[in-house]
Amino acid sequence: MRHHVDVELPVDALQSARAGVDLADIANRYLEPISALQDDDLTFPDPVEFAYYAIYNCFRKYARGDDIPDWLIVNQALSVHADSEAVSRLTRAIDDVGRTTSANAEDVGPLG
Repeated sequence: MRHHVDVELPVDALQSARAGVDLADIANRYLEPISALQDDDLTFPDPVEFAYYAIYNCFRKYARGDDIPDWLIVNQALSVHADSEAVSRLTRAIDDVGRTTSANAEDVGPLG
């Protein structure tokens, strides 16, 4: 059995997640590859599969409004990396969020 892998799908899914809406029929485009992954008809190396699911679940949460736990997406994304890298990447991401939040608070000012 052969599968065509849409290499633009993850990029399109992230764009839709950022926009908060399905911009490019992402939900339908994911149907076949997700079913194939779950049926073991399509296989990727583990880091690629974790990334694929992280992006898919990010799309589901932020573009479709599905109830996907944030930590599921974070754990899938971190699983792309070796354990030795995961801690530093998570720490850096948390620090970046803290800096962004602080910068936004300063831009808004104390009265909003």
